[in-house]
Amino acid sequence: MIKEERLLDEHGGVYVSHYVVDEANRKEFEAGYEESELDLRLAFDLLEGKWFLTDAYTGWYGFDLIDTDLPEAVNAVQEENSVFKQIYP
Repeated sequence: MIKEERLLDEHGGVYVSHYVVDEANRKEFEAGYEESELDLRLAFDLLEGKWFLTDAYTGWYGFDLIDTDLPEAVNAVQEENSVFKQIYP
C-alpha cells in the first residue's frame, strides 16, 4: 500500500514514506529510513487520462526497475523465489 507515514522501529530507527512530488499529472513516492539509503522510489504519470508507473527503484535489489536493470532484477527475484520454493514447498 502506498501511504505516507513515519514509523519508529524497535531499534529507534524512523522509517518514512511520503510523496516527494504530488502534482495533478505526476506523483513520486519514496520510502526508507531517515538518514539512510532509499528503499523504494515510484513515479507515476497521468497520460491520456490513465495513471502509468513510469519509474521504479528498489534498494532491496539495488535496481532501477524501469530502465536497463529490469531483466537483471527479474532474474534475481526468480532465483530467490526458486530457492524459497525448494525450502518451503
